[in-house]
Amino acid sequence: MATYCDDKKGATVVIGSGASRKRVRVEKMPVTVTCKNNTQQQCRRYSISGTSSYVNRSNGVPGVQTVGGIFFGPIRGIRANGSSVELLCNGNPAIDACVPSSIPRWVLVYGNSGLNFTSATLISVTDVSLPQQNPAPESKGLLITDAENRVVYDSNNDPCNWIVTCDEDCPEGTCRCESPVYPGYCCNDCAATAASIRTITNELRVKNG
Repeated sequence: MATYCDDKKGATVVIGSGASRKRVRVEKMPVTVTCKNNTQQQCRRYSISGTSSYVNRSNGVPGVQTVGGIFFGPIRGIRANGSSVELLCNGNPAIDACVPSSIPRWVLVYGNSGLNFTSATLISVTDVSLPQQNPAPESKGLLITDAENRVVYDSNNDPCNWIVTCDEDCPEGTCRCESPVYPGYCCNDCAATAASIRTITNELRVKNG
């Protein structure tokens, strides 16, 4: 799972590649993209890091708290909940055992009774499972949610292969070009485009002597 475009107005999630490529537009940021986990991925250990905005209860001063830790997967979300920051996962290896379940639970990541947390964002999720745990096979199925945890896109068949562009930007390594179809532009691979132009230029030089 990964969260994108926290400070932007919108995002486009490009799923897959080639003729089967799909575009999903999300308006309420940040957008979260999750590769659906199968049972072999249950209880794998993930190191997470994130940030949470808060207001100090005693003086009203706002701030940002860095949070993190190691938790049992799958990791499905993070939230601010009053004086605590919580993670939707399968448990904390430091204090409890993982019970594989299709219904994860909210687990405490950070708490401070003097703070009122107002929002939380995941920055990174890294698999740190023990070596003897076999990696899960290539997964399929994507879940896309917006800032209000509303499901924007849910599929069991799409491959876990996506690119997210914030606002109307194109991802690194691609060039924007106008298009008559939605969303009005496309993002072409810069290197491939440059190579095609060089090829056409060389062919013209040969023809023209």
